[in-house]
Amino acid sequence: MADRVLVAISKYYKHISDELEAGALEALEAAGATVTVMEVPGAFELPGLIAMAADSGRFDGAVALGCVIRGETSHYDYVCGESARGLMDLIVQRRQAIGYGILTVENEEQALARADRKRGNKGKDAADACLAMIKFRKELMGDRLGIGPNEEPIEEADPDIFKSIVNAVVDHQAAIDKAILGRLANGWKLTRLDATMRALLRAGSAEFIAHQHLSNAIILDEYVSLAHDFFDEQEAKFANAVLDNLAKDLRK
Repeated sequence: MADRVLVAISKYYKHISDELEAGALEALEAAGATVTVMEVPGAFELPGLIAMAADSGRFDGAVALGCVIRGETSHYDYVCGESARGLMDLIVQRRQAIGYGILTVENEEQALARADRKRGNKGKDAADACLAMIKFRKELMGDRLGIGPNEEPIEEADPDIFKSIVNAVVDHQAAIDKAILGRLANGWKLTRLDATMRALLRAGSAEFIAHQHLSNAIILDEYVSLAHDFFDEQEAKFANAVLDNLAKDLRK
């Protein structure tokens, strides 16, 4: 299956970002990737777009392209630092495969030298980095759904049970989401949760409703184990606590 890559572009300096885009697309097309291009007003918005794309589950990785040129105020430092921090958070905290192609330069001449496909070709470099990280992610994390935390094989999923869980989520989503919101900190919205965590809590809640023949302990153990496969210890404990309370709320 071809890698699905989002090319996220800041068009603030269009003549520069166009050259970055061309270099990235050449590399991605040569690798046989399926590419979607989306534009944002500036570099500051790039992490937000890529975070939304990650939540959608539609992409294997992303290439962030743009240019920030130093001006007379501190705005340059703020935009450079925050855009880099936002992307690094996605890379480290959420294990996203992102190629960094935001030019941070002193003047337009430096930007053109780095964007030009016959010189720096930083668009290509960012695309190559994204593809490399997708490869590493698949190699290091691709077997997580087939292997348990203790390296034991996990049995193949029962399609009928899977279908019943999905149907239960759809049929009871309003009640499920209301219950989950009731167990989050004040002011939190469901969209603040990682997409995988959100799906895990919804599926567990659906089982509490639809599979009355299963005990709370069995369902809780199943989903906490899944949480350990996808998240670190702290987030797994969060899932455990929320699901434990949801069992009490949904099975009164």
